[in-house]
Amino acid sequence: MGVLLATGLFEQLHFLMGFEDTLLNLFMEPDSVHELLDYIMEYRMSYAENLIRHIKPDMVLSHDDWGAKDRLFMDPDTFREFFKGRYEKLYSHIKELGKEVGHDVTVIHHGDSNCAEIIDDMTDMHIDIWQGVLPSNDIPKLLKHLNGRKPYLMGGIDAGIVDNPFSSEEEIRAEVRRAITDAEGLPGFIPCITYGLPESIRPGVFEMITDEIEKYNEEHSK
Repeated sequence: MGVLLATGLFEQLHFLMGFEDTLLNLFMEPDSVHELLDYIMEYRMSYAENLIRHIKPDMVLSHDDWGAKDRLFMDPDTFREFFKGRYEKLYSHIKELGKEVGHDVTVIHHGDSNCAEIIDDMTDMHIDIWQGVLPSNDIPKLLKHLNGRKPYLMGGIDAGIVDNPFSSEEEIRAEVRRAITDAEGLPGFIPCITYGLPESIRPGVFEMITDEIEKYNEEHSK
């Protein structure tokens, strides 16, 4: 059983004060941002505790987009100053609570962003699976760097190619195959569309993706 832990720290900031003001305030009002983040953290720690103690999930899907398609929204040092330590605290808290209630909790962090610059920080934050990994992250390079270490990478299938009204079935299936073969032989990759939920905007696309992955598995299990 899984539960959803949304909305993330960065997203909560720009929901409250707007995207541009959030980025400006990281530099212009850092003390105030830290104070606000501490307040948000109190809520999220309590919320996570209630989820784990009462629902006892096997996994938590936590949602926070930290970047665009080609870069982070901030430089890595700024991310580390405001967010890394807090996520390390939150995710380690979730894992400790899971042990208390008798469940090993898998932490899945959704971020369909370019976060390659902070991949080692994600390891430090106790993320088991990074879901939503865009192809622009150079997934094979990241997998070689991780060499089997967590986070495992889940994604790789470009939604811009597969989930639009102009793509043919042949193009959709070819993109699925590309994502799989790019990472072939490298440990720690789970192919999927980069959305945070098992769905697609265009009807039938998610089912087509799933079918092509199953076909690949059947071909390579013989």
